[in-house]
Formats: sequence, structure tokens, C-alpha cells
Amino acid sequence: MQPTRVDAFEIAGTVLGRQVASVRRFPTGLHHFVYEVLFDSGDPVVLRIADPENRPALRGALYWEGLLRPLGVPLPEVLHSDLEMQRFAFPFLVLERLPGTDLGDVYGSLSTHERQRIARQMVDLQRLASRLPEATGYGYALDSSGRGLAEKWRGVLDGSLRRTRRWIERAGVIDPVWADRAAARLDATEDLDDVRPRAFFHDITTKNVIVHEGRLTGIVDVDSMAFGDPLWTVALTRMALLSAGHDTGYIDAWCRAMEPGSAPADRLDLYTALHGVAFLGEIGQAFNREAPAAIDEEYRERLERTLSALL
Repeated sequence: MQPTRVDAFEIAGTVLGRQVASVRRFPTGLHHFVYEVLFDSGDPVVLRIADPENRPALRGALYWEGLLRPLGVPLPEVLHSDLEMQRFAFPFLVLERLPGTDLGDVYGSLSTHERQRIARQMVDLQRLASRLPEATGYGYALDSSGRGLAEKWRGVLDGSLRRTRRWIERAGVIDPVWADRAAARLDATEDLDDVRPRAFFHDITTKNVIVHEGRLTGIVDVDSMAFGDPLWTVALTRMALLSAGHDTGYIDAWCRAMEPGSAPADRLDLYTALHGVAFLGEIGQAFNREAPAAIDEEYRERLERTLSALL
């Protein structure tokens, strides 16, 4: 059973006690069901509904919000939460609706100056994240317990590649040779032991970065924090831009704003390739949709051309 617009309509109207005018599901997101809710009066809100098995992710969002907002991280305020499903069949969060839309939706209309300013703000956000205590391991965490973290940063990269292989095998529409080539590149890389388990935002890419009139208004969907190399996020953003056919001047500005020596080109290429193979692995997957999206051959060919250049 999955939540629907009807569930979103009922939850928002009941918990906020306001007349709902419309509900619109956001097209992004692989795991949660996220809706913009408009009312007959007053400001809109965002409703994040999870499958009950994904409830820990919403709990993680509440946990990290409590630590990050006091540091000055521009996260939306949580207006209401029910993770115990006391009144409805699904756990959910109701959040402030930040003005604007995902960076990827407006990237093409931004000026060079606006892109450079947002890139510098991404570096500033990662510096705020690094104020959190270092973890005892590497990877993604829903809290500060250290559960499930890898002993080394390389283990996180290996884990990403294993997940991608499972996706490719499950869908059967992508040649697994791409995963083999990425694995060979990773195996040939020796200089990864210098990475410290510092906290960083792993999903502030072309999505989850909210921009309004050329300015950053905040970031969203921080269910977990990552611990390791923040260049991993830069590479993910780079791959997102390349996969959409955009230029990557934004990435150049991001790297220039980082500490000297923290964005070596060979490591950025490696990380970008690992993300690129993961993008290929997403093709043919349903995730939280009723059925997989139709395969966009132009998109797949663009990914493969990009990977050929990187690998």
C-alpha cells in the first residue's frame, strides 16, 4: 500500500485544521512521497509521507534538523510530525515551504554570477556540517550512533558500486561492463586513506537546493548525513549536470571555493564515474513509482558517452 494524493489531502487538512485547495506531488524523490499543499488561505506547506518501512529516514530528518538548524543551516521548519502513525496509515512530516524550486529546474536561466554565488554557499554549508563531531566510521548515518558505518572511505565507494550492480542485474537493461570498468578504476586508485570521517551533506546537488530569483533560500530532504569526503557531493552534482547536458562551470566555481588541495581532478573524475554508473543503474528501476519509467535512449547514450570519457 502506497500513499496517494487523497491521503495527502486528508493528512494536511486534518493536522493543520485548514481547508486544502490543492495537492501536487513533486516529481523528484526515489523513496518518499512528497507533496506541495496549497490552502484556501495562508502559506503552502510541504508534506513528506513515507512507507512505514522508511520511517527511520523521517526520524533521521528530525534528528539532524535539531543539530543543524542551530548551526545556521537553512533547513525548512518542521511544523508537524507523526512517525508513530497514531492517526493515519503512514508516517509523515509537515514542513515549511521554502520559496523557489530545485536548482536543476532553473540552472539554465541563472547568470554566471548567480551560479558562482550558490557554489560558494554550498562550500559554506559543508563547512557548517563539518562542525559536527567526526564519526567513528564512514558512510551515511541517520544519527550520531555510528551504526552501519564502514571502517574506511573506500568501503563506502565499494558499497555504492555493489548497489549499482544489484540494480543493473535486477533491471537487465544496462550492460554490466560499465560497473566492471568503474570497479577497475577504483581498484587502481591508491590514495584514499587520507579521507577523514567528517560530516557533509551528500545530496545538495541539482535537487534539494532551493533557489528563488537567483538566490539560495535553503536546502531540503536532509534525512541522513554522510561522513567522509565532501568532494563526493561535488562529483554527484557534476554528474547530474552532465547527464542533463548542462555546462559545468558551477562545478569549477565550487572547486575553486574549496580548501586548496581538497578537489584533485583525478579523484573528482573517479567519484563522478561511480555516480555515473549509478545513474545508469537507476534506468529501469521503479523505486517508489508503480512501474519503471520508459527508457530515454538519448539520456542513456549521454551517460555512456560521459562514462567513456571518464573511464
